[in-house]
Amino acid sequence: MIALYITGGILLLLILLLFIKISVFFSYYGKVPELKIKIGFISLGYNLKELKKEAEEVAEAEPQKIKKVKKKKDRTPPPSLKDSIRVFKAGIMQFWGKYKRYAKLERYVLKISVSTDDPAKTAILYGGISSVAGVLHAWAVSVRKRSKKTGDIYTEVKPDFIAEKTDAAAEIGMSLKVWQIVSCLITAYRTYRKYKKLPPKEGRKVK
Repeated sequence: MIALYITGGILLLLILLLFIKISVFFSYYGKVPELKIKIGFISLGYNLKELKKEAEEVAEAEPQKIKKVKKKKDRTPPPSLKDSIRVFKAGIMQFWGKYKRYAKLERYVLKISVSTDDPAKTAILYGGISSVAGVLHAWAVSVRKRSKKTGDIYTEVKPDFIAEKTDAAAEIGMSLKVWQIVSCLITAYRTYRKYKKLPPKEGRKVK
């Protein structure tokens, strides 16, 4: 009976873990990119510039080791580049399709002041950035229904013919539950296995 209680407790704990929400926030204010990850009630913050600097210092400190790898004879020929790209694209598309269904928008703020040393270049750059920002804004609006908050979507792109350098500020936050992340990964993996077994021409039409 005790073993049954322990097993039930473990299963209940696993079920609760699957419903934990994981939120990822990316912010860029004052030229300092930051990444914040929130898992349940635990919040972790990272300065991307500092992380990059630490990684470079560790790489320089560690001595470079040359490893001799014995080549193994493999009778199975490697897949072609075309097939490899097809498999990778299929998995990513399946993953992205399910991600869009599950993802919840927590916050979306994008402000860009477009400026260069040449007014003509500024106008051209402003047109290009505005197009990209418009696509991103439309995507944010499409997932807004999953957000309980109001006023979370704000996009502003404007030209500045006085300054000489483009300035930007952004904060984007998305969240998923653990079971949704697992579901996305399983979908991508199944797609990869399914496409890998199919002939190249048939691999494009898999439901």
